[in-house]
Order: sequence, then structure tokens, then C-alpha cells
Amino acid sequence: MQDLQAELRALIAEVGEPPDDFSADAHLYLDLGIPSVKAMQLLMELEERYGVRVPDDEFVEATTLQSLAAMMGRLVPGSALEGGR
Repeated sequence: MQDLQAELRALIAEVGEPPDDFSADAHLYLDLGIPSVKAMQLLMELEERYGVRVPDDEFVEATTLQSLAAMMGRLVPGSALEGGR
């Protein structure tokens, strides 16, 4: 889970401009100020990088690094991500 969170933290940093040391339970939009346009960019990057279709309703509910990592762990079965549940 830590490796996945590290990957996702780097991806979030590429897309938005959060503080380097944001916590895993910081709200991506409210606490880190990631606008909806950047959130859509994050969604597209996740789908491209991990080769999955991320359901909109699940993405909207994954509002923290921790919940985003758990969601991706469920969506990419059989991978190293799956152990991140």
C-alpha cells in the first residue's frame, strides 16, 4: 500500500500543486485545493497509467490519497496494487 500511495502522491503532485508533505487523509479538493479540471486530468492519468476504466462514482468518492489507493487496489486485480486493500 505504501508503494501505491507513493506513486499516487507523485501523480497528484504532477497534476495539482499540493504541499509536499500532505497527509494520506487530506481531502484532495477541500484541503489541497485541487480544482475539478485537475481532478479530471488525474482521472485520465489513472486510467492511462494503470490501464483500467475508473467508474465516475467511485472516483468522486475517493477524496483522499488513502481512499484513492484503496480504490485503485480494487480496480487493478492480480497486480501489486491489489495487496493495497
